[in-house]
Amino acid sequence: MNRNWKTYFTVVLVLIVLSGVSQKVLATDYSAIDLNPSGFDISQAHRTYGGQQVGYGHGSASDNNEHALLWNGSAESVVDLNPSGFDRSYADGISGAQQVGYGYGSSMGSNFHALLWSGTPESAVDLNPFECVYSRANGTNGAQQVGYGSYPTGYGAHAYVWSGSPESAVDLQQFLPNGFVDSTATSIDAQGNIVGFAWDGNNQYHAILWQPVPEPGTFVMLGMAALSLGFVWWRKRAN
Repeated sequence: MNRNWKTYFTVVLVLIVLSGVSQKVLATDYSAIDLNPSGFDISQAHRTYGGQQVGYGHGSASDNNEHALLWNGSAESVVDLNPSGFDRSYADGISGAQQVGYGYGSSMGSNFHALLWSGTPESAVDLNPFECVYSRANGTNGAQQVGYGSYPTGYGAHAYVWSGSPESAVDLQQFLPNGFVDSTATSIDAQGNIVGFAWDGNNQYHAILWQPVPEPGTFVMLGMAALSLGFVWWRKRAN
């Protein structure tokens, strides 16, 4: 009898799980929510994650400048992310508690700087690498951010990855094969794999994947751990 009940509950549980999956995969009906906030004439949402959405808006509430916006599923929940010192800003990526994009300020002239937020305008971090005149953040995995920056000489851009500060910026162009002149990083996953594209000498686009390479010390530590486990196993066998 107990076995029959266990079987019954197992089947019910499986059906519930499959029902949830099928609803996600096979949904054909949707409810639309107008996220345009009060005081904004126009707005765009670009990315969503975990019930939050990011984009930008323009209207009297933003002195008729574009401001990066963060929503929690409704127009009333909007947060204006535009940081102090910036006239215009745009949010393009979101993951975990982080939002990324870029912004302009009077002190920057016509250049734009990559920005990182953690849900408020006060949390904004200017990610622009010290060697770059302008930059933009396109995506985040909740811990690192990716995009591109441009050097003062020439007009080309280099793909960059950050870890929350301008000092942490890594120029990904250096890891490309010879022949590529410019590059942009567009997205990063939880494992640190980065995708984007690069231009070759003929101005043709190539899709690019950057994969993190473990530090040599990591292999040493793994080797030592394996040797330790092997020694423990040998001692147990010996005893």
